[in-house]
Amino acid sequence: MRRFLAWKLACIVALAFASRTSWGADAESASISSSSSSSGSADNTANAQLHRRAGVLSTDLQAEYDYYGCSTLDGSNSNTAAAPQHNIFGEGAAAAATPQMAACFCGLLRDAPFDADATSALAQSSSSSATCEDGDATGYPCLNVDLSHHLPLSTFGSPSMANDCWGWTYTTESSATSSIVNGTLPLLATQREFAILGLNDGTAFIEITDPANPVYVGKLATQTSASSWRDIKTYNNHAFIVSEASNHGMQVFDLTRLVDPSLSAPATFSTDAYYGGVGNIHNIAINEESGYAYLLGGSNNCGGGLHMVDIRTPTSPTYAGCFSADGYTHDAHCVNYNGPDTNYAGREICFCSNTDTVTIVDVTDKSAPVQVSRTGYDNGYTHQGWLSTDHSYFVFGDETDETNTGIKTRTLVLDVTNLQAPTNFMEYFADTAAIDHNLYIVQYDETDFIFQANYRAGLRILEVVDYATADFEEVGVFDIYPDDDQARFSGAWSVYPFFPSGSVIVSGTSEGLFILRPDSTLFSFEWIMDPNNPDVFTSNPTSSPTQNPTRVPTQSPSLLPTSSPTASPTEDPTASPTASPSTSPASASPTLHIHPTHTPTEPTTASPTASPTASPTASPTMNPTASPTGSPTASPTASPTASPTASP
Repeated sequence: MRRFLAWKLACIVALAFASRTSWGADAESASISSSSSSSGSADNTANAQLHRRAGVLSTDLQAEYDYYGCSTLDGSNSNTAAAPQHNIFGEGAAAAATPQMAACFCGLLRDAPFDADATSALAQSSSSSATCEDGDATGYPCLNVDLSHHLPLSTFGSPSMANDCWGWTYTTESSATSSIVNGTLPLLATQREFAILGLNDGTAFIEITDPANPVYVGKLATQTSASSWRDIKTYNNHAFIVSEASNHGMQVFDLTRLVDPSLSAPATFSTDAYYGGVGNIHNIAINEESGYAYLLGGSNNCGGGLHMVDIRTPTSPTYAGCFSADGYTHDAHCVNYNGPDTNYAGREICFCSNTDTVTIVDVTDKSAPVQVSRTGYDNGYTHQGWLSTDHSYFVFGDETDETNTGIKTRTLVLDVTNLQAPTNFMEYFADTAAIDHNLYIVQYDETDFIFQANYRAGLRILEVVDYATADFEEVGVFDIYPDDDQARFSGAWSVYPFFPSGSVIVSGTSEGLFILRPDSTLFSFEWIMDPNNPDVFTSNPTSSPTQNPTRVPTQSPSLLPTSSPTASPTEDPTASPTASPSTSPASASPTLHIHPTHTPTEPTTASPTASPTASPTASPTMNPTASPTGSPTASPTASPTASPTASP
């Protein structure tokens, strides 16, 4: 009941705002009627734009518009017999509320046709590679991000719109076994990269190994009917696809078919396996380390929560378990936990975006999942998020805060170093008004970068300075919706930043697929993916330094090394440490509502929570050409536990 009331309130506020910004009845009348007798008004302009794109909008979106009850602002649905069958926000008690909750889907359907003329012209034409110069790449505003290629929606047949995107990197067995260097696998000629694009009528596959010359390989049709919502993830060379289409279930597609030399592109594909233990599904999360998929939202026989599927044998998906205690889950990031909370080290943990909370669930035992905590916050709708690469912070977006309150684009950060009691809720505000949608985090040379798809603000790349204070710096932009950044549900839907080559793809609802490349201002080397952690990249210099340093230090160091050397001291210490660790956990923000729900059966016995994890493993690779002439300016207050193994 709490969740239903929260959703109803959010929808009413969102729809009231919508009526102020020409969503409402204008969109309805424009989509149903073929002409208008009025002229010269803003409403007429919106109607005319819709009619110009009527061929793209087609009957698919109109059918969804009617199905979700978008014809009235209060969210009522005259087709009350059909709506509960769809169960878009879960099952059981929530099903009765579906007609009201369905109004929250209407923002996307209302906004889909309202692309301005200039945007439509760009969106409907293919664009070849262009460098970002003076903030522009062939009409697209940009910062430090170049355009490799743009494939418009019409490339993929006649879909009404695009939605999710994901990626897959094909590696031949020979390169996988012979080319791993220092634990990393460079992108070689024997590796090929593919974009996977969700469409309302199916899923498209595009090879982007040569990003300036992409190849549309083929398309897999929807399992049942068309839907504006489709979601894709990959595991073990297979794609797993879900949709809000009625009774869609989960499609399984063998991605190695894309590299069949006998394939004639663009091909029409069929599924390789099908999981029918669910109906319509909003999202899918996959933990590639464990081999389990989590089917989220919709009619999933788990109240819209976590429906768990064993996909370790991809073409034989098997039901594994269910978590429904906290109701509807819109999205989740599930990992084998490797963060600072030692109570859960090595356990499989899902960080769930649950409508109005971040809910953490231990799913190690699929038959008996345990809710660890649920943390609420003020306002909005918890949409989607991703863990920092060290598993210490959960970064997420709220899909209705910008429309409900008129604030700038907001990114939220939660300290999850203690899984039972997340703290320190922080906010980052961008300069745009756009709605945030999906975000993912990768680490490049020990720095985390947040890649965001923010609807009408397009791709935004944030460099993380400090998670604890939400100190982010916007270092990359590619705006696929140039005309404005209004808080409407059109533009960039999702982003995939995990290709080893450094290519980044962005899906646009009316715009199709963008293949992008952060330029050398951001990343000056080819990326190398750590095969054991696909979120972490290191740089790969293309050449060695051509010169040795020509200057030497003029004075000796004033600080001692902070890590322990590897050898024993030659003298006994003369003093003991005099202080304890000086830091303590940050206090909780008053806006948080934390409800720890599970205590581990074995209490921790450790004292200090952190200590140096490694000693220096190597000496400097270069020595100065002259020795320092001065003495150290400070002496240690306590003797080191070991002496240095090399001189400066």
